Amino acid sequence: MKLQDHYFTLSQKFGTSARVYLAEIAETLQCTPRHAKTIIKQLAEKEWIDWKPAPGRGNASSIRFRLSEQALQESQIKSLLQAGKTAQALKEMEKTPLEQAFLQQLQAQFLWTPEHVNHAKLDVLSYPYYFPVQTFNPHKALTRHEGHIISHLFNCLLSYNYENQTFELELLHRYEKKENGRVWRFFLRKGVYFHDGTKLTAETIKDNIELWKEISLNKWKQSMLAQIETITLDSSSMLTFRLTKPNHLFLHLFTDKKSSILPVSSYRKQEAEFDRFPIGTGPFKIAEHQTNYLKLEAFDRYFGYRPQLDQVELYRLPSGQLPIHNGIHYRVKQADTTETIIHDFPQTDRGGTYMVVNRQKPGLHTHQDFPKMLSYALDRQTLFSNHPYYKVWQPDGFFIRDGTPLRQTYRPDEARKWFKENGYVGKRFTLTSTCLSHNAHLGYEIGILQDALKEFGITLDTEIVDFNELLKPERMNQSDLIIAGITMAGDILASLVQTLSGEATFIYNTMPDEARTHTDLLVARTMASVSTQEAYTRLRELESYLLNHYHVIYLYERLTHVSIEADYRLQGIEVNSLNRLKYDKLWYTT
Repeated sequence: MKLQDHYFTLSQKFGTSARVYLAEIAETLQCTPRHAKTIIKQLAEKEWIDWKPAPGRGNASSIRFRLSEQALQESQIKSLLQAGKTAQALKEMEKTPLEQAFLQQLQAQFLWTPEHVNHAKLDVLSYPYYFPVQTFNPHKALTRHEGHIISHLFNCLLSYNYENQTFELELLHRYEKKENGRVWRFFLRKGVYFHDGTKLTAETIKDNIELWKEISLNKWKQSMLAQIETITLDSSSMLTFRLTKPNHLFLHLFTDKKSSILPVSSYRKQEAEFDRFPIGTGPFKIAEHQTNYLKLEAFDRYFGYRPQLDQVELYRLPSGQLPIHNGIHYRVKQADTTETIIHDFPQTDRGGTYMVVNRQKPGLHTHQDFPKMLSYALDRQTLFSNHPYYKVWQPDGFFIRDGTPLRQTYRPDEARKWFKENGYVGKRFTLTSTCLSHNAHLGYEIGILQDALKEFGITLDTEIVDFNELLKPERMNQSDLIIAGITMAGDILASLVQTLSGEATFIYNTMPDEARTHTDLLVARTMASVSTQEAYTRLRELESYLLNHYHVIYLYERLTHVSIEADYRLQGIEVNSLNRLKYDKLWYTT
């Protein structure tokens, strides 16, 4: 019988406190008096009970039970996690519902077990996650958490650093641009292996491109792929692309996380399993993946610097809704932590929460001035100033962060007059919020918008619909208004083109036909740029067009402050664009 069970048996027998004889305890636990004495000693050492043995023979001792059943379970879970017994801790979590405060405490707690303490002589980071994982396939992933794990499992050929305006090589050793951008030669790193032992070759890259053509990628990427006229395999580590016309932005085809390189032959053999057990070239590989448990192990054959962190354990907390707060606070400690250091990372996301009017669906809402008047009716700064989950602000669009205020202003008198004169007062419209698989939706926002527009005589019938379900034309045609959000991590150019002109962000596919045509022209002009910097300038023109004509009603962007309280011996603390720890940078000093 477990010590925890002994505690429950005794507390049920004797209440919160009592005077008892050792023989009574032995009888209750159905053991010898000698073993009963050992159990009492163990309970007292854990500080679960207060035990005062009576002086002399034949006298009753006093016992007081310090923990409720809930508190004891929480104590047991913490002890198991600190001992690295994550599987046992998960079983304890499943027994009875846990208090919300305890779950919130666990959610922010990262436990570092260094090599000299761990029984397997490994440096291990363990932490909980709350949202279910649907896929680690880079072509399918939607959530931040999935994207964060994928960034440790896969590599792209290269990435683009927006802050430095430079390309950073990953699987590429170098590249050459010839014939004014019509011919590109790639030189791969040698000696790169996938987690299954497959070797990266030039043919691997060609296979990935063929795979991208088959799967349902965004319209921008498909147009880039269509420009590839020939792919020549010059050697096992060199290949040459000849395009149908010069393309100075061709490298951006390979920088997005959805362009992560995978072993296509292995993928085709086990496509159904790839969501749970993907195979990449990244610094970590998946060692174990169960419903509520994920284990990553450092990949010893990683072509870069092999991580000092040997293992990452993630365990999923029981279901229930935990709030996301204005700041993100992590604690990374170990059992003997005596001193911590605070690492602060003020972050400004690029992207935003926006609303669109579905002018592909017939109805009163398709009037060309209706979106503008909706925008006029929204005092965004006031409406979202007390957002319960985030600090927010209103920049002028999805990626400009130079302090320019949002051009879409609050003009309530004009809106009220227009709604009244054009017969909108008393009318009803459907507002739909997208929802990701882990119940991340905009329920708070739709309530705010519902109350705000009620002041103008407009009633909103609200609903929350799964993201992928809402993308279906027949389902989208049931919504007059849609509210959604986008976060651009990684290559902002690729993300922004997709955000403003792709069919998976509800902007392009809700615009009237003439606006689509103009958007297509602006995107084509952007993609004909002779440099990434020029492309951003032209993309800003596209964004301005959409904001000026209210094809996008911009609401807010999050201001995120990441604070990490870490053991002073933990080094290499960095966060990525998703506000998550970079596992491969962490190391520990004694």
